[in-house]
Amino acid sequence: MSIEEVDNEFLTEAKTVIFGSPTISGTFSWQIKQWLDTMRTVKFGGKLGAVFATANYVGGGAEVAELAMIGELLVKGMLVYSSGVADGQPFIHYGPVCIQDGDEGQKERARIFGERIAKKTVELFN
Repeated sequence: MSIEEVDNEFLTEAKTVIFGSPTISGTFSWQIKQWLDTMRTVKFGGKLGAVFATANYVGGGAEVAELAMIGELLVKGMLVYSSGVADGQPFIHYGPVCIQDGDEGQKERARIFGERIAKKTVELFN
């Protein structure tokens, strides 16, 4: 779902929300920051949160963008999860990163990340 077309009812019902952003000037997009700062109808406390980012090039700040988003999720009271090293290879410390459209390895890492987040959602909320 796009930040311009957020479905607040869907987010309210969701147990998990994964936030993704392009990296802009070494951090996440101002549109997501503004939305997080002004969102009042969706209560994120107690939900599982996760992040991913894209960047135009290696060293473009994607991990910094992910850490900044993680900070926002913690302030909202979310339980942040990435799987870290707990689930083995591939290790995903903060969230997956794709450079531009992502190569096959980056896309596979993102797919695995999604599976791990889904598994953790079931563990926590079912």
